[in-house]
Amino acid sequence: MIYFPPLQMRRFTAKIRELSLAQSLAIAAIPLHLDEMATTEFLRACVEDAPLDPALWTVQERIMGVAHYLSSTSEGEPDFSVGAGWKFSDYFMPEANARKEASEPFDHAGDTWRAVPVLGRYAQSIERLHGELEGIQGKAHWIIGMMAAGLERRNDDKPGDDAADDAVDAWLLARMRVFLDYPESDFIALMQGHAKASAEIAHLFRLRTDDSGIIVMPSTEGAGIPPARFPVFTALSDFAQAVAGKPA
Repeated sequence: MIYFPPLQMRRFTAKIRELSLAQSLAIAAIPLHLDEMATTEFLRACVEDAPLDPALWTVQERIMGVAHYLSSTSEGEPDFSVGAGWKFSDYFMPEANARKEASEPFDHAGDTWRAVPVLGRYAQSIERLHGELEGIQGKAHWIIGMMAAGLERRNDDKPGDDAADDAVDAWLLARMRVFLDYPESDFIALMQGHAKASAEIAHLFRLRTDDSGIIVMPSTEGAGIPPARFPVFTALSDFAQAVAGKPA
């Protein structure tokens, strides 16, 4: 049995337990392109008690949950290796532990917007909706999806925390279609406003997107360190990974 110290976030503290073999095998069987789904199932399995369901953790808090598990299972090395030659500490921002509820408001195209942290349930929705918008794939899908989930206006009718997944998907898909109908120059300006406002509320990690989803940027810009991911399957045993055919 592996000992896991408590996972201490600014918003909550959670006890972590080792996955059972059955849980590891079930999570390992989730396809690689559904990493947000796998993250939710992984955290629900290994978190003993937390005031929030992991689907309602921010994307950054979810990454921290996976990294915390990795730090306890990496042969006594909390600052575990990331890729070839890098360390977890190259990406983690411990000084930015406090989650801000929203950025300062900014005006664009007759509306007042603010950036808010993207919750896991919306990241999962973006993942589920991939391919639903004709001609929109990969990085474009993730950029627009993260903007749709991470930008709010005063009178937005966002689904409640207890809303069903299909209601979240319908809301997010409609929001993405609205952004796609913007004149290109207006969309680019809003995208730039979102990037600037998101930097104000960055916590734990600096996030970007690529063709496959959310990536973590190095904590120090210009350090020559590549972006990283912390996929859930890397927190599973070699046995579970091998049985599921996951890459080494």
